[in-house]
Amino acid sequence: MSSFAGSRVNLAPGETKRVQFELRPEHLMLYDREGKWSIEPGRFTVSVRASSEDLRLRTTFTVTPTDGTAPTEAPVRESKSDPR
Repeated sequence: MSSFAGSRVNLAPGETKRVQFELRPEHLMLYDREGKWSIEPGRFTVSVRASSEDLRLRTTFTVTPTDGTAPTEAPVRESKSDPR
């Protein structure tokens, strides 16, 4: 299975298509303050939408710190405010 970064699924109006992807640890990596690639522990949410207003699927997963403790919050909280 290939990386999903930069991938597109083009659909004609009314067309449906089944899409599958694999979220791997390297997809969660970021360049940290020490100048190294790392994965921040925390709870993350993945959302799938038909449009910006039509949520179809939402799930969460947790990246556990190396000490084995489970974080209770996401590293960045979701904003509930409408920027418009």
